[in-house]
Amino acid sequence: MPRSTSCFLPLFAVVLLFPAASFAGNSSGPSRERFIQEKFDCVNATEESRWEELCFLSESDRPAGKSFSQKEIREDIISRALDAAVSGQAAEPAPPQPEPAPSPGRGWTEDEALEEIPPIELKAQEVQFGTELYRYTYKEPVFNLEIKGLQYGVFGTYIYRPAKEDALRSEVLNMYKLDARFAFGPVDYSSDPSGQLEDEDNYAFELRGVAGYDYLVNERFLLTGYGGFGFRYLNNDSGGRQTTTGAYGYERVSNYFYFPLGVETVNQIALGWKVAANLEWDIFLYGEQTSCLSDVNSGYPDLENDQDRGYGIRGSTRIVKEGEGVNLFFEPFFRYWRIHDSEVTTAVGNVYAYSGLEPDNNTTEYGFKFGLQY
Repeated sequence: MPRSTSCFLPLFAVVLLFPAASFAGNSSGPSRERFIQEKFDCVNATEESRWEELCFLSESDRPAGKSFSQKEIREDIISRALDAAVSGQAAEPAPPQPEPAPSPGRGWTEDEALEEIPPIELKAQEVQFGTELYRYTYKEPVFNLEIKGLQYGVFGTYIYRPAKEDALRSEVLNMYKLDARFAFGPVDYSSDPSGQLEDEDNYAFELRGVAGYDYLVNERFLLTGYGGFGFRYLNNDSGGRQTTTGAYGYERVSNYFYFPLGVETVNQIALGWKVAANLEWDIFLYGEQTSCLSDVNSGYPDLENDQDRGYGIRGSTRIVKEGEGVNLFFEPFFRYWRIHDSEVTTAVGNVYAYSGLEPDNNTTEYGFKFGLQY
């Protein structure tokens, strides 16, 4: 019975990143704040109100041995201004003090910290490319069959965001992505009926096109939903070789067609740093498995099995270090496929006829990418 190439691995959670909270300004209103600042002569020549620069308590007004936050200083100023207004006496303005440099534990409000984080930059065109390394595992539980090994690959991605006047832009679509990858590496085979075989040739190719909508939740957090079409090709070749029990290997070709449906987030967490997360459900459309049994005996037919039941899941977390024009990124990821039994197929060769199916199987790939984007 022909064997397949897939694998199982427990899924790990992908944590979606959400935007940092923003904080409201003074709830007392501009007229009240203006009155208090004028009482303490805290409006500068350009009519800008600067509490931090012009309204600090002098050192002599502060109790010895105690430090004050900007919030405490501001509350003290407001309290003294209201007392002065009630008593009808003009308060003596506090002398201007230099603005302290932000440092851990002093003088940095949450609003000011957020102001240091730039907004996300959405480019009209974006290119990504790099390398990937992952652990590949394929299993057929019915035969206790397993194929596993490290795979080495390259990938490339092109993203296009059309301008408002572009015909490709609409109320539901404003992002288009095309990506491809190629990976190869030796794998080891084992099963109860057929024994073991090491260093089988194994390589994969995948091509995907998706379209979606970029939605800026706020200036530092991007949420994108997308859908599209994907094609995956895998070749596992042990033709002309024998296992430890004397069984002959053969080449096996796998083709998957699927519909990816996913969501991605991008969070600008600091100056020069972004974190992105992705989670995707792959709707399996159709699969075709070709088992080249003629590699074993020229009288055997090559068997083709159609598959129509299954699904895939994939996810990743990307850490991006932004640079001048070019960004570096590191991206742990996982990919998983679960494909059910195919229909039974009969093929006739030069000498023999053969019937068989592609058994229920699962494939797991987990590893990391390292690349550039610009």
